[in-house]
Amino acid sequence: MTKQILLFAPVLLLWACGDSSSDSVGTSPIQAAEIIPFTDSRDGQVYKTVVIGSQTWMAENLNYETKGSCCVRCAEMKTVNVNYAPGGYFTQSYCAKCAEYGGRLYTWDVATTACPSGWHLPSQDEWSTLFNAVKLGDPLAHIDTRLKSTTDWNNYGNTDDFSFSALPVGHSGISVGPYGSGDCYNHEGTGDYAYFWSSTEVDNLTAYYMYLSKYGNAAISTFDFGKSSGFSVRCVKD
Repeated sequence: MTKQILLFAPVLLLWACGDSSSDSVGTSPIQAAEIIPFTDSRDGQVYKTVVIGSQTWMAENLNYETKGSCCVRCAEMKTVNVNYAPGGYFTQSYCAKCAEYGGRLYTWDVATTACPSGWHLPSQDEWSTLFNAVKLGDPLAHIDTRLKSTTDWNNYGNTDDFSFSALPVGHSGISVGPYGSGDCYNHEGTGDYAYFWSSTEVDNLTAYYMYLSKYGNAAISTFDFGKSSGFSVRCVKD
């Protein structure tokens, strides 16, 4: 498996370090983001959206139910009897409804088509465009603190200046069963990491993703995780 972490070229795409409150010469002031609601016609769910630079982003994780996805938090569990030969059955529990918090996690194959009409999974370049917009001309800007939600992270000082509100829901494996969309398993990184798929494919096994961490990282990577991993999805407007 090819593993890469890009920095506009070789090693790291972006690693934000510096003082997010600095008013360096030549930087632009941060404008308060306007929250614009969007209703997904497929299921009636309403999402917050924000304009950041030249792009319009969903300001919440996608929560559209489909095979190959699982709930970050479950709001309703159900139990069914599963028949097997000869004449026996066993009970199986599954999550019938996700909680609003954190939306769903998706495998890469599913994520590429999960966004509603008029929206799409961002490419590697579109994530880079977001990073540059958030920097506002300040090379020392803390990109991660400006994109993270102000709650739930296991670190302090996150400002969410652009109302992107990235939540640290981590990553998981996704089991796909016959009842419901699937269940998360081996869920890790809650409070420490946020992972978001990009549409840019590397090979049959890997694709680029964006991640934020409690350690001050904001990067676009292919390292450690394959397409079967469960990551969050943020849709960007066409």
